[in-house]
Amino acid sequence: MDHIGYALYAFGGLGIELLLILLETKIYAIPSESWNTGQNILHWVITCSLWGGIGYLLAQKPPPIQRKPLSALEIFLLLFFASISVGITTVMWGGFKPAAEFTSMGHIDFLIQYVYYAAEAFLLFLILAHGQHGAELLLKKQTVIPYGGILLALTWGLVHVFTQDLFTGAYTFFQALLYGCAFSAAKKNYLFSYLAILFMFML
Repeated sequence: MDHIGYALYAFGGLGIELLLILLETKIYAIPSESWNTGQNILHWVITCSLWGGIGYLLAQKPPPIQRKPLSALEIFLLLFFASISVGITTVMWGGFKPAAEFTSMGHIDFLIQYVYYAAEAFLLFLILAHGQHGAELLLKKQTVIPYGGILLALTWGLVHVFTQDLFTGAYTFFQALLYGCAFSAAKKNYLFSYLAILFMFML
């Protein structure tokens, strides 16, 4: 299968959570917003397990890895895109996101949710990596244009318009583009790219 297909599989993996929520709301007979701590934790654990399994399978066919060290300009760009992302999220949340979540959640909820974020960020990274490489194979050349970010925006970003609202969808769409820019700035280095996306997604 081509790498665009792998990227779409990763996106489909994210969508499994929606099916899980539908099943859980049927079982609990209450909407997800009304779940108690135990129900939320169980949901996150199951979701992380599913995402981890899907991510592991898709990571078995990785695009070529860039191992060259980053230049000063690339480090600056990486920090620049990350700063924009965190700044927008801080405005959206009316404060520093982790602090707001820690205040509104218990210690255990907070910890497990951030493990959940790490699992989701891994699938986002796979969409970026496979999407970018797939586009470059089609173009028959490497490019700094964040095609992986564009694919992420058109899938994970736009779906938030339907699952949440237009404003959240626009925010997620733009964040996906920033993730793609960070991925390109990191020279597609897996470690730097994933850590940057994780940082931007969590904060």
